[in-house]
Amino acid sequence: MKSGSVSEFDAVSKTNDGAVCGFLKTTVSPPASAWKDEGTLKWALNCDFLGRDLMAVATAAEKCGGICLSNPECSHFTWTNYQGGTCWLKKNGASDCDAVVKSDSGAVCGFLKF
Repeated sequence: MKSGSVSEFDAVSKTNDGAVCGFLKTTVSPPASAWKDEGTLKWALNCDFLGRDLMAVATAAEKCGGICLSNPECSHFTWTNYQGGTCWLKKNGASDCDAVVKSDSGAVCGFLKF
């Protein structure tokens, strides 16, 4: 048994011993109507992407998507009001189905559409 937050992106392929893994998906994704489509970005309020952190950048919420766009390794992001405003750049891909509802007031998450 394991503990902590994981997703299918955390799994590692093994072909030599017949191993099986799984996880409980107990979080709820934001509804489709919550997502805003802005060209190369898709974002929503009150959501988060767990794990896969690339780096954290102190910034205003409205700049987070642009910072992600300017970093070639960034595929998605979460902004929170942590320490006055932090953009958590993420890597290794995500979609709206990977987002989880976050109860922190003002949290924003989004991903790059390619």
